[in-house]
Amino acid sequence: MPEDGHSPPGAGLAGWQRLLELVRRQAAAAAAGRVEEALQCGREAEAVSSALPPLPPAAVACAREACACLAGVEAEAAAALARVAAELAALDRGRQAVAAYLLPPSPAPQLTASAADYRVDLRDGAEHAQGGAGYPRP
Repeated sequence: MPEDGHSPPGAGLAGWQRLLELVRRQAAAAAAGRVEEALQCGREAEAVSSALPPLPPAAVACAREACACLAGVEAEAAAALARVAAELAALDRGRQAVAAYLLPPSPAPQLTASAADYRVDLRDGAEHAQGGAGYPRP
């Protein structure tokens, strides 16, 4: 840095240019649906941006373009999220439609009388119901 306390023209510009390069790659990867590549570029851009010096006047154009690219990445991510949400909703509707075709499980038959409630009278050689809950009397 010169003795007057000002950076020479172009000083610190390399880091901002590297950031712009990474953000451009991130935007291109996001637009092409290459999620892993976009995430990797984003991580690299974050590391670069954390080490950047204050914005020098020569880097203002880089910073503006980087912001515009990041807005595009954000829009692409929102659109991708909306597509995934729509696919999940369609899958859920399909699952519900298939479930509607399944028969509900049949309940086990309920007996209204126990074996103890049914007695057989063999006095005349014929079986007759002798009371019992749920059975009519002969």
